[in-house]
Amino acid sequence: MSACSACFIYAPHSQLFVCVKENCGYALQQTVPVLSPSLFYRREKVFCGSCAFRGVHSPHKKYMKPAEPIALKTASGEVGTKIEISLEKFAEMSAETPVDYFMISMNGSKTLPKIPVIDYLSASGSVYEWHSRLSMLNETVRTLNDCRVQGSSYVKEQADKLLTAYSDVSQAVSEDIKFKESEDSNIRNSRQTEHRIRMGIPCNQKDDENASLSSISSSSGKSSISSVSSTNTVLQVPVKTDSETTVNGDGEITTKPTNFIDETVRQTNIVMSRRFDVLRRFSTVAEAALQIADRLDSRIKCINHKKEVISYMEKTYSITWPRQLN
Repeated sequence: MSACSACFIYAPHSQLFVCVKENCGYALQQTVPVLSPSLFYRREKVFCGSCAFRGVHSPHKKYMKPAEPIALKTASGEVGTKIEISLEKFAEMSAETPVDYFMISMNGSKTLPKIPVIDYLSASGSVYEWHSRLSMLNETVRTLNDCRVQGSSYVKEQADKLLTAYSDVSQAVSEDIKFKESEDSNIRNSRQTEHRIRMGIPCNQKDDENASLSSISSSSGKSSISSVSSTNTVLQVPVKTDSETTVNGDGEITTKPTNFIDETVRQTNIVMSRRFDVLRRFSTVAEAALQIADRLDSRIKCINHKKEVISYMEKTYSITWPRQLN
């Protein structure tokens, strides 16, 4: 409802009128943009039916027009133009953005049909219906904008997760392969060193090798006890190797690679840690720990080696190892 400009009595919008006679002081002006029908009634001079046809403004009664259709049309032109401009931005789609790409695939066209917003608003039967239609159009514009922005953001986020997961797995596999190759190489070198020592052959000095062979040949006629003693003497000669050799009370030779265990433990810690980080992305901590334990048991046979790795994992990740050492 709005007040009559003559008697100031409130009347429904549908029962108010405006004068369109030229040079009338109360005539329709429309000099300022109107963004809603209600604002039209506050800015223009409107008259109730009594004042327009029987009262002070009755001399111009043949120039009187219903105010509501004019108010709806005026507001629809102002607001509808802005909404149509907003919708035109979404009507042109680009296959470079993910949301638009699927819209083009489903619609079969790169353009959407134009929506006659001004005609739609102007066809409202009342001010209330006009605001209801405007609310629906504004919600549509927000939905289009949000879907386009959020869709692109979601696709980017999922792509980032995919690349990160793939990179982590690729790095873990590559490091695992390198570790295995290094471990196999160390085992071969250790076995070769052990074999040379058992044969009484120094690993790095050719002169010592010839001397050792001569010593073994010259003592071939001695008793077996003397032969063992002579062999022990050769084994105890300092040699620049990567192994530490000892002889027990029964005359048996044992070889322990120096620095190999420490270096292997460090490598194992790195590989197991990265594998554990990858597994935690796709499973619980308990499940990841169980898989790591199986992995360690299948790769490492040395109990001391396992103990050091388990201690490192428990301290680093605050977990309880799910396997008992065998």
